[in-house]
Amino acid sequence: MRFEIVLFPHLRNLTSDRKSMVVFDVRSASLLEVDYATAAVIEEALMQQSLFDISKRESSFMIDAGFDQLTIEAAYSKFAELITHNIIVDDNTGSRFAAADGQMKITAVLLNISQTCQLSCVYCFASQGSFNDDKLFQPLMDMETGRKAIDFFFEIADPTADSYTVTFFGGEPMLNWSLIQELTDYSESKAKAVSKKVVFAITSNGYMIDEEKVSFMAAHNIGCMISLDGDEQTHNTLRPHKSTTVNSYEMASNALKAIREVRDLATARATVTSLCPDPVKLEQDMLNAGASRVNLQFISCLRDDPLALSHAQLRSYTQAATMRVFEGNLGRLYTQDISLLRLRNRHMSTRFCSFAESTMAIDALGRIYACHRLVSDDNYLIGNIHSGLNVERVLAMKKMVNVDNRVGCRSCWARYMCGGGCIADYIIEVDNAPYTQSAQYCYYSRAVIQSLIELYIEEVCSRLPEIVSDVPASV
Repeated sequence: MRFEIVLFPHLRNLTSDRKSMVVFDVRSASLLEVDYATAAVIEEALMQQSLFDISKRESSFMIDAGFDQLTIEAAYSKFAELITHNIIVDDNTGSRFAAADGQMKITAVLLNISQTCQLSCVYCFASQGSFNDDKLFQPLMDMETGRKAIDFFFEIADPTADSYTVTFFGGEPMLNWSLIQELTDYSESKAKAVSKKVVFAITSNGYMIDEEKVSFMAAHNIGCMISLDGDEQTHNTLRPHKSTTVNSYEMASNALKAIREVRDLATARATVTSLCPDPVKLEQDMLNAGASRVNLQFISCLRDDPLALSHAQLRSYTQAATMRVFEGNLGRLYTQDISLLRLRNRHMSTRFCSFAESTMAIDALGRIYACHRLVSDDNYLIGNIHSGLNVERVLAMKKMVNVDNRVGCRSCWARYMCGGGCIADYIIEVDNAPYTQSAQYCYYSRAVIQSLIELYIEEVCSRLPEIVSDVPASV
């Protein structure tokens, strides 16, 4: 037998009777409240692992701890029942998701329709859209390439999926607005022909967004996320326009307000840097600018970059984010919302995102990459729209980013909750060592997940004890 279970004895005061034990099964994402004797059996199983015998109804350790034989028998029976119902998983195979690594089901495509931009963001991973690509002879995707990219996507898309996603990206995608309109209509017609739903997304700096564009996006249900890095001074320092006469903060704020005129949801995304490492202030600054929802992501940079968060700043950031959890302010902070949703739904993932799994990125020339942030990096080139995908290469990448195959992740109890973090971040942070983990994300993610567990227990402790659930864990 092989178990992965975490006991949280310091959370006993949060349980329904203030004396039971909280346990978390890593492989099923089951959070349970169990009596003290059952917790002792679980701990014994963890200590002995393969030597543990579930049929054995005696334990010198438990007897020495003061439990009588009837209590020991009952505790073993409860533990056996939890295993029978897959609430606690007995797994001798290592990764219970190994089979999924041999599958690839494409459901989303990200099109780099504009590999140029009006801004000169100081931290831009895309080098103002060009991705430092010396082979790029045209910064804007043309109509022929765009339609061919959509054709290719629909040819290889997973036929069992209910819907597909098309994201327009850059650079600044609004610089190729006519192609956005054309490919939106074209994608909708392709989806209708195969009885599928298609949804759209755009990430923009907001500069070219006006009433006409907002109306088109609303009519076609195109989600638009605006990049905004806090207050006016911070934003203009980090995301200046190439023209010194243009206030990039004002254009982003105006875009958010224009979206809010038509739609309730206006999402802003901030890159967290040393200039503003306070998530509460960042959130408020972005709401003041017109956003209704906030997405905060750490900067991707080398550790000695002056914009990188120091460990003291990271610790303060994590503490502030944790306080947001306990104050119940989860309605707008995307990162914490996702973690709490995963906990509530027992959602498990062996990867942070859809890298080399269900999404592909296509650049302006029709080349296909495993990640939109790694466009122009031949190490992550997986094909092109004319010759197709290198499936063997894709599956090899997918296997390597699985948290069960990554040093530092595979032994972490929170790995299926966080998915290991962004691969592109690691490549940058640790100087092109792609399959390790980001120190700052790891520190932050594990601390926030543990805080969310505490919040979750407080919310539903009266419904936790020994609930037998048949909800399947999903990858």
